Amino acid sequence: MLIQLVISDIGKILSSLQESFTTREWSIVIWVGIFVIFQMKRSSFRSSLLQIVKLFCSKKILIPLLICYVYIFGFVSILYRYGMVHSYLLKDLLFWCILVPIPSMVGYISGKKTDFLKFAIKNGTLVSFILAIQSYCTFSFIVEFISFPILCTLVAVSAFAQTDKNKYGPVSKVLDKFIFAIGFVVMIYSLYKAIIDIDALIANHFFQSFVFNEALYLAFTPLLYLFCVFAAYEDWFTMLKFRSSTDNYKSRCVFFIKKCRLNLSKIRYISKHLHVYVPQTEEQLIVDFLECNKKYHSKNE
Repeated sequence: MLIQLVISDIGKILSSLQESFTTREWSIVIWVGIFVIFQMKRSSFRSSLLQIVKLFCSKKILIPLLICYVYIFGFVSILYRYGMVHSYLLKDLLFWCILVPIPSMVGYISGKKTDFLKFAIKNGTLVSFILAIQSYCTFSFIVEFISFPILCTLVAVSAFAQTDKNKYGPVSKVLDKFIFAIGFVVMIYSLYKAIIDIDALIANHFFQSFVFNEALYLAFTPLLYLFCVFAAYEDWFTMLKFRSSTDNYKSRCVFFIKKCRLNLSKIRYISKHLHVYVPQTEEQLIVDFLECNKKYHSKNE
């Protein structure tokens, strides 16, 4: 009985997603499916795909992703419980989970970014608007189906041209401007269509979609910050471990955590400037830390 209810709920979710997909999204799904089917015949593609699966199954990637998705689904469940989320937003949740968490974690952890307010407000608003408007302004299935591979080809050629700017520099610039022009025209047309037919925009749940995507960004930002703090401490302590004895290593880690806590910019600054990779007594360590701490605060005043 329970299995039948679960299957029934999954069927309703899939049916809701299927009904909410636009012609553009269906054309993308079909082309991606065609590409994967043809590429699966090649052993090199299957091998690469297997390596990607193994990479995503590693602890350093799988655990943060699981935490992220459980956290986001918990947040959405709370909104749903109070009637603030409806079934037509499932597609937005699916796209957001595919497009936002992984690139954001890679960019902010490996790229050493600290502009989390910009991520939550500026980037979040822009991406939320694009995700919402792209579902509203679409063309016929034939147009979308033909234009998608053409646009992908232009992007691929532009990316190839950028590998040798001395030889293909002019080609890359022309293609980049052409691709930008296409996106700009589509966006202007979308805005024009939205202005002249505001009732259709409202009926298409544009504003609900925009607010929902922005809420996901705002909810995800604190978790992203904690991931960056953990990664910064891990990088710092990994280097420290090779230069310290077991007891000395543990005491120094505790000391740094007590002093820096969750201040990400402070962790990154002091880990970069503190001389922890040379033999030091605890007294020397404290003196060096206080000096770095003083420079950090004077730098941020």
